Amino acid sequence: MVSNAARFWSKVKQTGGCWEWTGGNSGRKRGYGRFRINGGMTAAHRQAWKWCNAREIPNGLCVLHTCDNPPCVNPLHLFLGSQRDNVKDMDRKGRANRIYGEKHSRAKLTAVQVAEIIADTDSTCAKLAAKHEVCRATISHIRNGRNWKREANAKH
Repeated sequence: MVSNAARFWSKVKQTGGCWEWTGGNSGRKRGYGRFRINGGMTAAHRQAWKWCNAREIPNGLCVLHTCDNPPCVNPLHLFLGSQRDNVKDMDRKGRANRIYGEKHSRAKLTAVQVAEIIADTDSTCAKLAAKHEVCRATISHIRNGRNWKREANAKH
């Protein structure tokens, strides 16, 4: 009978820096590898980290990639971090795919309206809120850079 480790590593293509998982994945093109072990499924990169570090992953921690390559299971490319660390890493590397401004499905204002709000330093938040049919807090958040940060930062 083939050991779990032998079965696992037989599905890894070790070329160059990244060690590509060739087995099943999360269903997306170039998704995270999936590995069946002990009657359940686990992420291949998590299993690689556990075996190569000879310990379990502490509760609440994720296994992150320095290489940003989801199918990679090279233990030298894997490190532990919280979900918050993962999001910060993704943002820092520009992989967040966030939708900003008027393209956001819940946006009530256009970039032109926001630019007008930022430029209008004479009107009160209440007056601008009535004009644009939004609440006062929305105007205040735009002015202090909490909402529409990119537009607010571009104007100052």
